[in-house]
Amino acid sequence: MGLIIEKVTNESYENVVKKMIFNPLAMTHSGFDFNGLPTSTKAQGYQFWSENEPVSYKHYDSTFAFSAGSIYSTTNDLSKWSKAISDKKILREATWILAFTPRINNYGYGWQTGQFLGNKYVKHSGGYPGYMSEFIFYPDQKITIVLLNNFGTYDQNVWSVGMGISCILYNMPYDNWKARKEVNLPKEILQKQVGTYELNKKTRILIKLLDGRLYAKITGLPDIQIHAETENDYYFESFNTSLHFRNVRLIIHEHGQDSEWKKKD
Repeated sequence: MGLIIEKVTNESYENVVKKMIFNPLAMTHSGFDFNGLPTSTKAQGYQFWSENEPVSYKHYDSTFAFSAGSIYSTTNDLSKWSKAISDKKILREATWILAFTPRINNYGYGWQTGQFLGNKYVKHSGGYPGYMSEFIFYPDQKITIVLLNNFGTYDQNVWSVGMGISCILYNMPYDNWKARKEVNLPKEILQKQVGTYELNKKTRILIKLLDGRLYAKITGLPDIQIHAETENDYYFESFNTSLHFRNVRLIIHEHGQDSEWKKKD
């Protein structure tokens, strides 16, 4: 997409973004030359973080990621970007509608669409060595949540924190994010949890074992890996959800509430 923009405009991708987005919206703390910023104004990214060894990430020139993730910004600037979305600025209204129309796997033109607690959202997560981010916009209520984090890497996100904040905003029960420690269990123990569990006649969850790992299959979602804390206690890493197997029952705890699922014979 970045190359298409350059071909159509005969300008660099960076210049087009500055001219068409940053400057009109007064996003004065957003840009591309992260390495050139004063040390006192930027957050060092840590690719790996543990109690014993935080490993900082060596940042490359902004052209390294090009249009796939070379922009830096702040929560205040991203709130300006959110206001532009809410007010349908920058693009024509019809184009915004196209961007937020779900297509493959509920994905629009550059935006993930869906619902949380019955409220429609458009969102996108970001993961890059040294950083994680989350941008969530609830269009009906014009609510925006922006989360920026300076440790992490690819395939990691802070969506679970966004869910907790959303619960607070909608006066729903919630859980604070909890750090968990995974343990490795033999296939024989994991196999005991495999099966189909029903919340009611219409709602089911399939627990399956694949290549020595447990996964949950929920209608409308890709398979979610289940991590073990104990022989009977497990969790979803990105959703701050815990699963507790009790013989023929599965207790799922999320958003401050428990639900009980029964194993089918």
